Amino acid sequence: MKYLTTVTVFLIMMITVSSCSDSNNSEDLICDADALFNMEDAVGSMIYLTCYDSWAIRVDQMQGDTTQLIGASLDIPESFEVDGMQVSFTACFYEFDLPLLLPDPAPWGDLYVIRDFTIVQD
Repeated sequence: MKYLTTVTVFLIMMITVSSCSDSNNSEDLICDADALFNMEDAVGSMIYLTCYDSWAIRVDQMQGDTTQLIGASLDIPESFEVDGMQVSFTACFYEFDLPLLLPDPAPWGDLYVIRDFTIVQD
């Protein structure tokens, strides 16, 4: 009986310790040294950049700035490739280096490439 009680107490302690460590499961965003800036828990809408054949997130609320901020990536999951879809995202922003495939007639705003990002539908 003493063995069963000891094993039960040990299992309860292990479950308690593991659940405490899992409660802080949110990973901190870590950007490379060449990242220009990052955004966490920002809100935006999905847009397709025809001239670059890529999907991007247009940041919806820019404080004190009239220019649009757009983060593009060739790695946007297909489930988010819906023009106008509202999303929440966390991302590292880098210098824009996607190849221009067509002449760029649209004044997109400030273009960046995003890496190390997470997106959820808002």
